[in-house]
Amino acid sequence: MTPTALTSGAAVPVPDSTIRVEAKWDWAAPGTPGVSLIGLLLGADGRAGGDGDMVFYNHQRHASGAVRLHTGAARLQVDLPAVPAEVATVALAVSVDSGTVDAVKGLHLVVQELGHDPMLRFDPPDTARLSALVLGELYRRGTGWRFRAVGQGWSDGLAGLARTYGVAVEADADGAPALSPAPPTPHEPFVPLPPPATPVTVVATPGEERLPADMRERLSLRKRLVGEVLAQRNAAGARARVFLVLDASGSLEHAYHDGTMARVVERLAAVGAQLTPDGVLSAWIFASEMTRLPDLTVADLPEWTRRFLRPGRIQDFTSVPPMFRPDGTLDGEALGYGNEEWKVMKDIVRTVAELPPGPPVLVLFLSDGGVSRGQQIESIVRRSADRPMFWQFVGVDGARYGVLERLDRLTGRRVDNSGFFAVDDIDTLTDAELYARLLSEFPTWIHAATQAGVIR
Repeated sequence: MTPTALTSGAAVPVPDSTIRVEAKWDWAAPGTPGVSLIGLLLGADGRAGGDGDMVFYNHQRHASGAVRLHTGAARLQVDLPAVPAEVATVALAVSVDSGTVDAVKGLHLVVQELGHDPMLRFDPPDTARLSALVLGELYRRGTGWRFRAVGQGWSDGLAGLARTYGVAVEADADGAPALSPAPPTPHEPFVPLPPPATPVTVVATPGEERLPADMRERLSLRKRLVGEVLAQRNAAGARARVFLVLDASGSLEHAYHDGTMARVVERLAAVGAQLTPDGVLSAWIFASEMTRLPDLTVADLPEWTRRFLRPGRIQDFTSVPPMFRPDGTLDGEALGYGNEEWKVMKDIVRTVAELPPGPPVLVLFLSDGGVSRGQQIESIVRRSADRPMFWQFVGVDGARYGVLERLDRLTGRRVDNSGFFAVDDIDTLTDAELYARLLSEFPTWIHAATQAGVIR
């Protein structure tokens, strides 16, 4: 669906839901300055209540949790139902780290409801001589919310923007504006298990000698960590067929552009390399639509990520098959922008049903939230509990995971066949912590499924 284009001053209703706003531009244009997206929570007087009401690169989450800046992306997530009652408007602005905004070619703002296609787009008409610019506002109207395209700015950048809205900005050592960072969000600390009593055997992966030396070294270290986690959980020597499922919805576009997804897949490939005798992982990718990708062979990891983890986008989406271009690379445009986990889950269950006898299946399923169709997902997980397959869902860079967060309480299953954890920025997890979380429930399922006769 093509988003509705707005002109300055235009205002339209938006759902009282979680809204994502993203600043986009031509990343590759020569001379493009650094661009930052900023959210300001304003009272009825049009001013912030304090410094903490400005969400930007140095303060990435509002205390209420209602507004959050995604690390490494010019994207804000605004949970409208959670916005404090005293906040009347959330202003959405950009600033550049040098020069003026008109050096940012193709700058525009995209607005979408979490888990849905983009619904609104605003291209500011005049950015000359400006170094900060309010692109739009989410504001209360009666009992609901509206979005207004704005396009007004300042020549003195972030400092001018902050001053206008009543936020005190101090200069850092380089003379750039800065705020004191917000206290980090508390999370459960990672406590590693004691090392296994006996040394771990690292499985040799066919063809790994063809990998670049640095990647081969990382793979070896990571396979050992995977083996240690399994041994610590009484599953030393476990074997599995590993399925990899990648979210390619519009809100994760930045993760493909900046290499985040390629790094994640390299780390997950080590799980397959240790668990799968032939080092081959089956792979899927999904958004509004889904497709199965060619198998990921560990030895071909660099070429595979180049071909399939940079799915190109165009600004106006039209769903046009086929999914693959003539050169074999993935056409990300045809996948769409939404989140339809249930479609790819159905295809995975069908695939498992057609497999010849062999090791059980571990599904590593990445999702950035906005999960809908909860009943369908519950039904698929429940019905697949009789099959030798375990779903490990990983929430990355998102929110509103819905049914995925409730799967541990799902009844009516022969065995508990699913796990879930979420992390704002998967790059911040060490390999040891990532594998401990990924494999925290799979070994328990192996024992339970074997006792229940699901694994034969």
